[in-house]
Amino acid sequence: MDLPGLNYSNDNITRHNSFRLDVRLKFVFGQKYITRPDVRFKVNSGNYPELVVIYKKSFSIAKFSDLDFDYLEARLSGNIPMRLFGTTFYRFGGGGFPNAKRVDFADYKHFYGNFLTQGETDQLGFFNLRYYRHSTNSYFAEAHIEHHLDGFLFNKIPGLRKLKLEEVVGFHFLYTPTRKQYFQMDIGIENIFKLLRADFVMGFGSQKKEYYFGARLGLTISLERN
Repeated sequence: MDLPGLNYSNDNITRHNSFRLDVRLKFVFGQKYITRPDVRFKVNSGNYPELVVIYKKSFSIAKFSDLDFDYLEARLSGNIPMRLFGTTFYRFGGGGFPNAKRVDFADYKHFYGNFLTQGETDQLGFFNLRYYRHSTNSYFAEAHIEHHLDGFLFNKIPGLRKLKLEEVVGFHFLYTPTRKQYFQMDIGIENIFKLLRADFVMGFGSQKKEYYFGARLGLTISLERN
């Protein structure tokens, strides 16, 4: 799908009004609390996963709201500590539009890559995905797995041990009905000067000769570790 234009004459994006209800629910399995008369504190409950459910409903109202769709998405995320072998972070998700009578392009499900994010500090994403190419008003499924070895290999090399470099490997998957499957693999080094992370990224689409290679250098974003 082409990148939408920047004017209202483009068919991909048209001016519209939307009256919409957005609901976001978050549930942490095994979450524990300490309750006092005036306040309640969360207690570290171990490495239980977190489930996020998102529902959006746009109502069609004559002369007021011209969009009409339902959107439902669920994401399960967490981490698995492996002691000396590091930590594996994961996120699995999926969803779609049970009702898509009127959905404009801006309201499609978009998958962010390169320098775009979802407004969250998030390493578990697509680094080499082309803008809007996999955007959909149908269903989708995605999976992200990233393992941080915490120097398990580099610490065994005397010349590199002092640098305290840490290895990262990742696998990412996306499926939409139009573009079919997309795979991404990345190999990286983090904690460079205690600040930077560098990744080599390989992406493979379902079309013939659809593959992408690239590199990324950025500030290390700390993931929560229990």
